[in-house]
Amino acid sequence: MSDPAALDLTARPRRNRRSAALRALARETTLRADELIQPLFVHDGAEDEPIGAMPGQVRLGQDGLLRTLERAEAAGVRAVALFPKI
Repeated sequence: MSDPAALDLTARPRRNRRSAALRALARETTLRADELIQPLFVHDGAEDEPIGAMPGQVRLGQDGLLRTLERAEAAGVRAVALFPKI
């Protein structure tokens, strides 16, 4: 097998990056806050309550839900997934 650095190329092959769409496919992955979805566990009570099976997580009450939504929006998160207690 030959060493790729030893190839004597007069031009770099760019056939896979001719159009903007193909360049976008080959570009490095970036992750921004507006591409994230915030999962929120909610219940119909007023106070937040801990979720026993998920240490560190809470089911949000009405006030907690509003505060969390405001923080998520300020951080740039534009989507949420609600998981209600049923």
